[in-house]
Amino acid sequence: MSERFVLGLGSNLGSRWALLRAALARLAATEGVSVRAIGRPRRSTALVPPGAPPGPDFLNGVARLESTLGPEALLDRLHAVEAELGRVRERKWAARTIDLDLLSWSGAPLRTERLSIPHAELERRAFALAGLADLAGTGPEDPNAPFASAPRVRAAGSLRSVRADGDADALAWALTLEEAAGAFESLAAPSPAAFAEAVSERRAAAVVVFELGEEVLGAAAPGRAERSPPRRLEALGEGRCRVRVVD
Repeated sequence: MSERFVLGLGSNLGSRWALLRAALARLAATEGVSVRAIGRPRRSTALVPPGAPPGPDFLNGVARLESTLGPEALLDRLHAVEAELGRVRERKWAARTIDLDLLSWSGAPLRTERLSIPHAELERRAFALAGLADLAGTGPEDPNAPFASAPRVRAAGSLRSVRADGDADALAWALTLEEAAGAFESLAAPSPAAFAEAVSERRAAAVVVFELGEEVLGAAAPGRAERSPPRRLEALGEGRCRVRVVD
């Protein structure tokens, strides 16, 4: 028998949009799990320890799932997806590539050593409450939206111009052309331009960027097409990215 769950997603490290999308894709590909609807993504301020400098903003979302897995088994799958997408559990409130939480479910309230449903912090998370309102009827019902395609991409001939909230998001958006059809594999390059070249060599469709600095660290997954067009990075800076698709 299937149960209904509401999942909270968040990321404030790396290509946040691409990481939320990758997490949903991996859950949708899990046996016994279906993604039925999602709320639109929202930004929220990161919590930090007293006296610590501000952390990068989170991009948060919610999704409604149906699953034949029980809560504990589903939690195990969420932790596995977090690990696959670079989540490192260091300290409370540390920046993270991906954070997946079960917010509520169709069963009775649950309290174990590992899990509390409804989530103990649910009423204090404005983005989660807004997402629940989306799922109640005001948000998109297409399970592929809004993480399925970049919302701010302009194409002029073979030149794609992308504006994002940060460089890592801009790079991931510009290099993502279609849905992934295979598993993500680690990808590293000494520069954004070299990273774009490596994406093309791998015929990658979906891309996430974990770190964009002296070395670009990320992951790429193949697409359904036999061939993905080669791409060359023309510019990257201040959340703007221009990628030329070479025919």
